Amino acid sequence: MLFPSKIKCATHYIVFVALTLVFGMVIGIISTMRGTDILGLALTAFFAFGVLVWFGFRGYSIRLQCLLWIAFTVRLALTLTHTYIFPLPDSGADAITFERLGWQIAETWLIGDTSPPLKGAFLYSKVIGLLYYVFGRVPLIPQLVNVLLGTGIVLVVYKVVVLMTDSPKLGLMGGWVAALFPTMNLYSAILLRENTVILCSAFSFLCFMKWMQRGSKNGFLWAWVFLLLATTLHGGMIVIGMAYVSIVLFYRPKAQQWSISLSGVLLGVGFLGLVMVLINVVGTNKLPSSMRLLLDPEYLGSRVSVSARDRAAYLVGLMPTTKWELVLQTPIRAFHFLYTPFVWNVSSAADLLGLADAFMYLILSVYFVRGLKWLRENERAEYVLSLLFFFSLLVAFAWGTSNYGTAIRHRHKLAWLMIAVGAVGLEFRRDGCFHRKSITNGS
Repeated sequence: MLFPSKIKCATHYIVFVALTLVFGMVIGIISTMRGTDILGLALTAFFAFGVLVWFGFRGYSIRLQCLLWIAFTVRLALTLTHTYIFPLPDSGADAITFERLGWQIAETWLIGDTSPPLKGAFLYSKVIGLLYYVFGRVPLIPQLVNVLLGTGIVLVVYKVVVLMTDSPKLGLMGGWVAALFPTMNLYSAILLRENTVILCSAFSFLCFMKWMQRGSKNGFLWAWVFLLLATTLHGGMIVIGMAYVSIVLFYRPKAQQWSISLSGVLLGVGFLGLVMVLINVVGTNKLPSSMRLLLDPEYLGSRVSVSARDRAAYLVGLMPTTKWELVLQTPIRAFHFLYTPFVWNVSSAADLLGLADAFMYLILSVYFVRGLKWLRENERAEYVLSLLFFFSLLVAFAWGTSNYGTAIRHRHKLAWLMIAVGAVGLEFRRDGCFHRKSITNGS
């Protein structure tokens, strides 16, 4: 009979040998099939198996594993459809630019040259370039990375809901909505930076929420690290930092109460300075050179006029000339950003898809408000965090968008939070309580 220590040692040895063999097999596949679609399919199968094994090792419940596996499979099926059957919507223009630039960067590295400095959105092309440098020009591989990131977003939605409500069942409900939400699947299957930006911002939210609930210093630090990553890829995400600073100024996590203190003010001012520095360091054409321009009607009017282009443009000619008009036009632009195209805008099959997307956001909004109501009535600090996080992004993107084709892509950055908070509203009754079965039943 073997002693437990010897059994443990033998298990570790078997795992080490198995991983060595798998790693060697992957290296062999890469060296012999580099730059071919067969390599992409082989890595797809490898990652699919790896995801299945990882879910098991993490000790997730069977229901959660099923949710994540279906989320992964649906996104993977869309990716293969896009690659081998027909192109998916929104896979032209920017997606083509990112892919081509990624290959140019990889070619530059392959000949031993230095790639040109890139900022903002085009850093995503460097990620694609790195994958092409290793595997050759196989678009399926960076698409597979997007699939994994999209599955990660579903997991974050589940964790956020559970942290808010202590209900795994509500977490699964939110996870299923995120797993099957059309645009969340679409942007997991095409070569756009959306999933990278969203996962970083969503994980930042989750970490900041842990700081608010438990006073976790690691959570606080990682919240800012992931926000920095999101901002590096999309400058507009920096407005989340302002929401965080507002909370740091007035919230004491150890006491679980709202109050002002010298340490909070110092910490808030310090991170406000960090936000200002980030605007200058990682700023792109999405951000002005000065914070004062964010409230300048002339500057915002020029940005709006640039984005109000093509057939899908809305609110053409509606430009603010005073700060008062800036305030009055904000809710109008926010409404158009979330719910266009309207019925009278539909003139093609693509518009019908946009109309369906807008209708789903209308439904999400109802449950999002109900979820916020429960958080507020139960005096949960996540109410303020969710509200500031949501409206900071909503206002920023509402003023940066005047085209419902672009709005569909950018409001997708809010979908995960609306789903998470909306999951709370799914089982919220008018009397301010959850249905008893829903709050007690686990996964």
